[in-house]
Amino acid sequence: LRSDVSTNIYILVSCRRTWKVQSGNQVMQVLCSLLLEELEL
Repeated sequence: LRSDVSTNIYILVSCRRTWKVQSGNQVMQVLCSLLLEELEL
């Protein structure tokens, strides 16, 4: 998930929207968790 910051932020916003709409989407939750870990590095 190595990419520029603006792309990561866009994905992160999309993740939050996805969580609100369909909190049961396990794949999206995993991807978002990985992205959050990536941003914290």
